[in-house]
Amino acid sequence: MLAGRYRLAEELGRGARGVVWRGVDERIGRPVAVRVLPPAYGEPQAYERLAAEARALGRLRDRRVAELWDYGQAADGTVYVVTELVDGHTLAHAAAGGPAEVAWVLGWAWQVCQALEVTHAAGLVHRGIRPTNVMLADGGAVKLLDTGIAWAVHDAGRRLRPVPEGGATGVQAYMAPEQLTAPAAAPTIDTTTTTAPAAVDGRADLYALGCVLHRLLTGALPAHGAADRRVLPPPPSTLRAGLPGEVDALVLALLDPDPARRPNDATAAADRVTDAWRAWTRDCDRGLFAAAPRTGAAKAPAPGCLPALERLDTLAGQLRKHPIWDRRMPQVRELRHLVEDLAQLPGGPLHRADLGGLPLDGAQLSGVDLADADLTDVSLTHADLTRASLTGAILHNACLHFADLSDANLAEAHLTCTALPRAILREANLAGAKLNEAYLYCADLSGAHLGGARLPDADLTCANLAGADLRGAYMYRANLNEANLHEADLAHTYLHHAKLSRASLRKADLSGADLSEATLYDANLDRANLTGATLTGADLSDATLYEATLHDVELTRATLTKANLLGARLTRANLAEARLDRADLCRANLADANLTEADLSGTDLCQANLTRANLTDARMTDARMSSADLTGATLCRANLYDADLLSAQLSGADLNGADLSRADLRLANMSEADLTGVNLYRADLTGAQLNGADLSGADLRLADLTRADLTGAHLTGADLTGVRWSQETQWPTGVTCPEGPLPQSGDAGRPS
Repeated sequence: MLAGRYRLAEELGRGARGVVWRGVDERIGRPVAVRVLPPAYGEPQAYERLAAEARALGRLRDRRVAELWDYGQAADGTVYVVTELVDGHTLAHAAAGGPAEVAWVLGWAWQVCQALEVTHAAGLVHRGIRPTNVMLADGGAVKLLDTGIAWAVHDAGRRLRPVPEGGATGVQAYMAPEQLTAPAAAPTIDTTTTTAPAAVDGRADLYALGCVLHRLLTGALPAHGAADRRVLPPPPSTLRAGLPGEVDALVLALLDPDPARRPNDATAAADRVTDAWRAWTRDCDRGLFAAAPRTGAAKAPAPGCLPALERLDTLAGQLRKHPIWDRRMPQVRELRHLVEDLAQLPGGPLHRADLGGLPLDGAQLSGVDLADADLTDVSLTHADLTRASLTGAILHNACLHFADLSDANLAEAHLTCTALPRAILREANLAGAKLNEAYLYCADLSGAHLGGARLPDADLTCANLAGADLRGAYMYRANLNEANLHEADLAHTYLHHAKLSRASLRKADLSGADLSEATLYDANLDRANLTGATLTGADLSDATLYEATLHDVELTRATLTKANLLGARLTRANLAEARLDRADLCRANLADANLTEADLSGTDLCQANLTRANLTDARMTDARMSSADLTGATLCRANLYDADLLSAQLSGADLNGADLSRADLRLANMSEADLTGVNLYRADLTGAQLNGADLSGADLRLADLTRADLTGAHLTGADLTGVRWSQETQWPTGVTCPEGPLPQSGDAGRPS
């Protein structure tokens, strides 16, 4: 028992830095790795350096670097360091069998670069990269070991120097020239400076990595000269034929004796590894982890992914056998970490992957390539999938609550019955995607591209689709109640039977869209473009269509009760049998519109343009049409009972058989209008222009013709019983007024 806490069970290895044991932390029952250091570390200065180094290492939190959990000195003077226990084997084991598979070597190199990037960012130089210090965990992930070699470049404003072990530390065969030529460091802590010697920095670790790569690729260490005089070795391809030039270039760049000519940092080195990987895989198909066969070749796996994919396959099988799982389970956490690691690798190792039914809640998968992947029943709640590629992926019944899919590419993806409530899909590409019965409640799809997408029965209640591209989308029976479609492009979209109650469609483009039988109750369509749209049987009750464009729109049997169409443009629109009762069409443009049998009862058409409109058999009881332009309009048999047509333009209009009883036609212009058989009983035609109008057979009983101009009008068979007139009334030739004006009516009278 060490320090009354750590039970040492099995020796794992020994070297100049002491003995490593497999142990158990008896206090919490956790397996650990315990390094028992040589007695020299018990000296005050050495122990102080160890403590400072441990504090520096304690800052690291990365899956690719073995964590330091404890350090101390036992009562008998034994100095020890406790780290996490990593199951697996080192690269030395892989190198023992001769040259390793190129794909695996490049994969390990890429992961080491990632680990060094984190290590260097924390102000540490490892100074001991060699096969025995790189562990391969069971899942294939790389872990950097040997915390006793790491050198803290800065720690709380102090420069730390390693305890000398005959000058330079580490195994000389893997050491950079600047390490070998640097003067031996004194066993002290210098508190006067915060920087390490310029000769040794993170590029020394990259040189060591080049040595490791050379040995793994060729089975031998590089011929880089004596310890005191390094030279650039021959390329690895001289010892192993078939290696592409990019692999040679990678190794030689890392092994350059001049640090200035090596990659600047671990990130640049990782880029060089990626280039080498692409060169190795560009002419062959090496995919090992694919879903059900589909058309098209699979991508080659990314560097570092092969063992990880095998472990992922194993975990997936285990979790699918036990569908009831908890995200805190070790297997679930490991699965998520594996997928996150694979998502970061270049080359798209998850392309066409089968992740169906797996728990990946909260996974960080930004930029992942999941094209053509099978994600059926997968759980990705709160996952980060920004800029992800999910082209052609299958997401049937997937759970993506609160997931972030901003800028993601979901073109042609299968999202049938997928749950995406409150998901973020800003600027996402969903062109051609299948979202049948998808649940997108309160989802943010602003600026998304949904052109040609299939959304039948989809639930988009309260969704944000502002500026979205929905051109040609199929949204049969989709629920868009209270959705925000401000400035969305819905041109030629199929919205038959869709629900858009209280939706915001301000400035939306619905040209050519099919909204037949759609529900747009209380929807906001201000300044929307509905040119050529089909709204047959649609319900637009209480909708706002202020200054909307509805040229050539099909509104047959549509309901626009109490709709606001103030200033709307409805030229050539078909509103046959439409219900527009109590709608606001003030200043609306309905030129050439078809309003046959339309219900405009109580509608406000003040200053509306209805030139040449067809209002045959329309119901316009109580309609307000003051100053409306009905020039050339057809109002045959229209019902305008008690309508307000003050100052309206009806010149040349066809009102044959229309009912204008009690209508307000004061100052209306009805010149040359066809009023044959019109019912103008008790109509107010004060000051109206009826010159040349045909009033044959019209019912003008008790009508008010004060100051009306009837010059040239045809009154054959008209009933003028009780009509009111004045001396200013201009009668057509042949009409006499034998009784003259009635005295009780001032200037009014009854013609003969």
